[in-house]
Amino acid sequence: MKSRPILWIASENALLSECLASETAGLGAFRVGRQARSETELFVLLQKERPDILLFDAETMGSVPEALVARVRARCPETRILVLSPRADDNAVGRVLRYGALGVIGRGEGLGDLARALQAVAAGQIWARRPAIARALLSLQSGAAPPAEPPKSLTPRERQLLGLLADGYRNKELAAMLRIKEQTVKIHLHSLFRKLNVRTRVEAALKAADLA
Repeated sequence: MKSRPILWIASENALLSECLASETAGLGAFRVGRQARSETELFVLLQKERPDILLFDAETMGSVPEALVARVRARCPETRILVLSPRADDNAVGRVLRYGALGVIGRGEGLGDLARALQAVAAGQIWARRPAIARALLSLQSGAAPPAEPPKSLTPRERQLLGLLADGYRNKELAAMLRIKEQTVKIHLHSLFRKLNVRTRVEAALKAADLA
């Protein structure tokens, strides 16, 4: 039986951290591990262990959340980051996505939305409004290399998926649009990422923009 992903929570607000730990543990899909109460404590813990997912409270953990996201990504590139943000505007969301978070959820969202966001991020999917994803892609694309040719080994289905990734569609939406099973979408994406030499949907979407 596959083990549940380990979830850490980083927030200087002790009450919020405890509430998030209790609620997410109740979902049953994750094992709640460490609760870091400061940036220093977080990086001390990361020297010894690596969580699968980090739920990061942008309001309390430093004045420049994207900088902390970048530091975590540099230390633990395999850890998937979901940012809990008081600011849900597309500019703020785009910045943290640009620096390596996989998702952003507003503080005003409900437990159901948090559960869906965590599950999406755990699966390697982006969780954010599509305009914010577009802003992150445009920011990352600035100064990019000249357009390249797509790998000749891509299948027609992989080329089709590559063209859809930049719009931020999730696996379930892709499966419905293409009239195939969600597991089949995952198989195609795994193959696509390997051929493009990328690890995330954002990186694949950037490839799609370069090849357009």
